Amino acid sequence: MRDFTLAAYMRVIRALQDKGLPIFGIQRWLTANPSNGALIRHDVDRRPLNALRMAEAEARAGIQTTYYFRVVGSAFDTKIMREVSQLGHEVGYHYEDLALVRGNMQAALASFKKHLAMLREIVPIQTAAMHGSPLSRHNNLEIWGSAAIEEYQLIGEAFLSVNYQNVYYFTDTGRSWGATSTNLRDRPVGILTPEFAIHDSRELCAFIMGNPIEKLAISAHPERWDSSLAGWAGQALKDGAVNAVKRVIANARR
Repeated sequence: MRDFTLAAYMRVIRALQDKGLPIFGIQRWLTANPSNGALIRHDVDRRPLNALRMAEAEARAGIQTTYYFRVVGSAFDTKIMREVSQLGHEVGYHYEDLALVRGNMQAALASFKKHLAMLREIVPIQTAAMHGSPLSRHNNLEIWGSAAIEEYQLIGEAFLSVNYQNVYYFTDTGRSWGATSTNLRDRPVGILTPEFAIHDSRELCAFIMGNPIEKLAISAHPERWDSSLAGWAGQALKDGAVNAVKRVIANARR
């Protein structure tokens, strides 16, 4: 059975529901401050149609999560942003402004303000999440050393505003839930990690069902979850190539 299909993703969702963990997006998590639950966000880097299909599947399952859209390339699809929002999901800004302006902090803050205003003409935006920009030496989170999130009428940033202490955190970055050499920046401070690495969605479902869990967070990229064989194979090849580059970058940074 192929992993990284929409059906495989929804099996993870059903495992969370069978476990009795309520599912939240970022905005609701920050406002509700739950004592237990699963926090799910989606970084829409490209292939926004995959994001819409995932959002529709989640809505049919009775859950709402958060979708962070970039403002560059194919991810900037205003129609799909509106459709995802109309399904009841939160839409946020997946920002990479510091990398876009090659580290110029003042230009990055001006760029962030401009892009946020542009997105707010399409859908309500209450939270943001940095894009890892793995090929750039600039970490987009660093803009918050020169500005406050509240200055932009945002209630939070997905990496900085959520308290990840005692939260199991899983990301599909690198096409594996447990890879570290291909995950350069998607690692919030304070997260819990399982004793044994999680390699695929089936192992993630088994971990959810077989362990006492109060809080868990998932970061998933919809582009990676494709039910068509052609789309799935193309993304698998692309992920393999990108992972090879990331390993070189990781070694160089060490």
